[in-house]
Amino acid sequence: MNGQIMWNRPLPGAQLNMAHPLTRGLVGAWLLNESGGIRAMDISPYRNHGILTGFASPPKRSFNGLLFDGVDDYVLCTTTDPDLATFTAEAWFNPVTVGALQYNLIGHGGSPTDNGWNFAQLAAGLRVTFAGVGDYDSTAGILSIG
Repeated sequence: MNGQIMWNRPLPGAQLNMAHPLTRGLVGAWLLNESGGIRAMDISPYRNHGILTGFASPPKRSFNGLLFDGVDDYVLCTTTDPDLATFTAEAWFNPVTVGALQYNLIGHGGSPTDNGWNFAQLAAGLRVTFAGVGDYDSTAGILSIG
């Protein structure tokens, strides 16, 4: 996965306007556009910064983005727990391949007791998994390279 953010982006250290209607209920925003180091800075006022995990140390950030290897790279973030009965999670990604492998994109927890969920690329489709409930797959073939 290539987490490149190249155009019209806030600079590292920028803060969101929390009075804007689109930030209502927001607990974190990570642009992954820092120029180096092992931290992913949260631009919300809550400072839920993340730690880059599994990357070469320090990870190379071509075009001020992150290149996830699809094996063991992730960003570990602590956040104020949202109300998991009603929440929104968003991830933008650009797949390098759309083969048979599954790549986890974004998630929270991993068990029914912590309301775990995971959003993943599965071949050329998408999957959301709710721990203790099951997998929900999109129609195959909805993703393409680039």
